[in-house]
Amino acid sequence: MLPLGLAEAMGEMQLIINDDKLISDRKTEFEQLSRLQDIPSKSAKEILEHVTIFGGFPEPFLRANNRFSNKWRRDYKSLLLSAGEGS
Repeated sequence: MLPLGLAEAMGEMQLIINDDKLISDRKTEFEQLSRLQDIPSKSAKEILEHVTIFGGFPEPFLRANNRFSNKWRRDYKSLLLSAGEGS
């Protein structure tokens, strides 16, 4: 899953093309994306502060939990490093 754009994070869903075909076979990712519509619209400054703390990827962003976010970041870095070693 890719990081959120500012429009997605702000809940400005009308700025985003909604193409369910791209993610229809990934129910968990689709469920996470659909939760973005429930985020109340906030100012760009508040959203950027939130992204700075929790990151821009949907799972840590939506959970908004420091412990989870830190673990997620460590796991992601580990995954990237192990994938790089296999090249």
